[in-house]
Amino acid sequence: MILAPQLAGQPSENPAQLEERSLPALHQFISNNQAAMIDYHHFQQAGYYIGSALVEKTVDLLVCRRQKLSGQNWSRTGADRLRCWRQMILNHQWDDYWQLPKAA
Repeated sequence: MILAPQLAGQPSENPAQLEERSLPALHQFISNNQAAMIDYHHFQQAGYYIGSALVEKTVDLLVCRRQKLSGQNWSRTGADRLRCWRQMILNHQWDDYWQLPKAA
């Protein structure tokens, strides 16, 4: 059963007629957007990590764990500054930062 016509409030179409229209439209969409489509299998075989888990974990470590504590209230400037400090700590750059000469 095809749900699209029911969801759009239109009467059901004959599935064969719908397929006749859908396949050319799908082919046209793929042809028009082929350059933007990513070959995940190729990138994975080349050793690239495919997924968002690393980014999501980084956001959790840099932002969520500190800024979502009970009673916390942050301005945009304060939140950005805290994120920079947390990033330095997690990247083991804290000591290096304090060794750099500061501009007067």
